[in-house]
Amino acid sequence: MKRGRLVDVAIHAAPRPINLHRVFWRELEMYGARLYHLEDMRTAAELVGQGRVPVARLISKVTDLGQVGAAFAELSRGEAMKVLIKVDPAA
Repeated sequence: MKRGRLVDVAIHAAPRPINLHRVFWRELEMYGARLYHLEDMRTAAELVGQGRVPVARLISKVTDLGQVGAAFAELSRGEAMKVLIKVDPAA
């Protein structure tokens, strides 16, 4: 791939090595994302709500707010990718 764009949105437990020579020769742009703007979050929520972004395959499970501790434990053990927390039990 030449002239591509890499976006790192992950948080790693330890620094990850990167081969800058390959980034240079492939003419890649690399971005790191730590914070999101409110407008970006609104747009993302709209796209997901409209079904325009296929997120179902990324969600490992949906659980109640009372199970948030167990959800974080599953994430820490690598047993889940994304866990959605229902804040409103009626939802």
